[in-house]
Amino acid sequence: MSAGRKIIACAGIAAVLTGGCKKSADTHATDAVITGYDYRKCSCCCGLMISFSNDPQPYHSSFYLIRHLPDNAGIGEQTTFPVYAKVIWQPVTGGCGQSIDIISISKK
Repeated sequence: MSAGRKIIACAGIAAVLTGGCKKSADTHATDAVITGYDYRKCSCCCGLMISFSNDPQPYHSSFYLIRHLPDNAGIGEQTTFPVYAKVIWQPVTGGCGQSIDIISISKK
């Protein structure tokens, strides 16, 4: 393989690897319930679960996994769930599962 083709091949591989998980430009302000940690064992599981259906029971209704939570959210291992909040969030497109990034959060 020539040097030019190697460069093109490497650039193509890099574009695929870095483009697999993109943020959408859409943001949403929504009342939400953070129901706790997702302890299922699968490649797209793990992390905090958030529901927009006002159902505090984990796995009872549709939910998203939180990929990013602001440092000042005040939610950690010692938190008692459910946590009711108003969040500004952004869907994460591509990648694995239904994930969102929380831009800002205010607990109710």
